[in-house]
Amino acid sequence: MKPVYTIILITSILFVPVKVCTSEYPISKSELERVSNAARLAGKVMACNLDWKPYYHKFMGIERKKDWDGRQIAFIGFYFGYIQQQTAQKMGTILSKDVDEITKKLQAQMEKLNKIKFSNKPTRQTKLWWYDLGSNGKKKNLRAYPVGEIDHAILVVLFDGEYVKELEVCRAPDQIDHKDFLESAWEKANPEERLTLVHDLIAKGHLNGKSEKDVIKLLDKPNGNYIRKYGYKILIDQNTEKWKNFKHPSGVFSIDVLKEWGKGIQYSQDPNVFSFQPTNTSELTISIAQDLKYMSKDMLIKYVKLMFPKERPISKAKWSKGYAWNSIRQDFEEKKNGRPRIWLVKFYEFGTNIIAITLSDSKENIDNHKLIFEQISDSIAFNYDHLKIPNDNGYCLFPFL
Repeated sequence: MKPVYTIILITSILFVPVKVCTSEYPISKSELERVSNAARLAGKVMACNLDWKPYYHKFMGIERKKDWDGRQIAFIGFYFGYIQQQTAQKMGTILSKDVDEITKKLQAQMEKLNKIKFSNKPTRQTKLWWYDLGSNGKKKNLRAYPVGEIDHAILVVLFDGEYVKELEVCRAPDQIDHKDFLESAWEKANPEERLTLVHDLIAKGHLNGKSEKDVIKLLDKPNGNYIRKYGYKILIDQNTEKWKNFKHPSGVFSIDVLKEWGKGIQYSQDPNVFSFQPTNTSELTISIAQDLKYMSKDMLIKYVKLMFPKERPISKAKWSKGYAWNSIRQDFEEKKNGRPRIWLVKFYEFGTNIIAITLSDSKENIDNHKLIFEQISDSIAFNYDHLKIPNDNGYCLFPFL
């Protein structure tokens, strides 16, 4: 028989003891320790009467983008609250110097979390339908999916594409009077009565591998549906030992580069250009054309053509924009000594500046750099003080902001 662990579930208004019947956690020991460390800090912040909620929401927002399923996410939030509460209760007398130290640790961790960046596209998607199974007697349990009333049991139908992958009952009471599933009984039953039928429905596999139409035919239309997109690739993580922040001497921007690539060599013929060498055959360059007098709508295109006048474009140009900046991303191929060389290119227009980030290597090696190039080029951070111009009242931002 599996042992029972008693955990405290933290809600917004009260602490409720809840039993979790499992001998194994749904995440690895290393991940469990990582969550524990984060939660311990939140507990110390709570004990100091400081605001811990922004830290918690930031942490959980990052976790929800990772490759966790719904039950794992629910457990992480649940376990975080338990460790946080335990830590806060164990804190003794708190001195002012303790508050200062904990505040600094909180700020440092928030800075690390804020550096984490994800790709724009999820790698996984979970589609589910849910059916209300009535009140569960206000039982508190893991809320794996944010659907339905929190004090109601639900039947969850998980799909793989258009076909049923799995059925499960969530937030059910401890004791249920199970009955045989009959389509006629389901049709006539109220939500609480349907709860008595779902065990037999799942056990006998009535819907295994069935289509959405089959589900509706047997169970009628669901009370609701939910699509969770997740599994975003982490572009920049919080492992600061791996990365360093390169601040360009112009002061206009900074960008993250791998530490193992060195400090960067400044071009003697152009001090605005810096070169890094990822491998013996590749080169990363970071450069800026600063304080340009004339800026036009097609300035980025002009600079791309200026830098790559004869190289053949091998990908479509991808445009992005943000607050006071635009960017273009494209790949090029050139023939050097009869051998093809590929250039990964991203240009930014920021105020009156054009910033160029390029990484080049042989055709057979370039695929090894593509992901890391996206990480680096997307990590750029602009100094918005450079958009200020003097006027009679001191300074103002450029009129296009």
